[in-house]
Amino acid sequence: MGKSKAPKYATTNYDTGGLYGSSTTSEKGTTYTPESWMTGLSNTTTGGLNTTLNNMLSNDYANDPNFQAYQDLKQYHQQGL
Repeated sequence: MGKSKAPKYATTNYDTGGLYGSSTTSEKGTTYTPESWMTGLSNTTTGGLNTTLNNMLSNDYANDPNFQAYQDLKQYHQQGL
């Protein structure tokens, strides 16, 4: 018996009409291209999240309003006021 060749797959494109983006599927796999508003939102959210997480992990208690409020309250009670 001879070797049979795998069938060629058609390339397929799908576009959501500006809602979620588009995708292309071929024999090499699927690629997805989001709409620009989605990319912008993702970049903005990720940038803000990284800043927030870095601030939380910085251990800079001098600039933490909650820690400062706790210290003020602790000092207030120690003075017996």
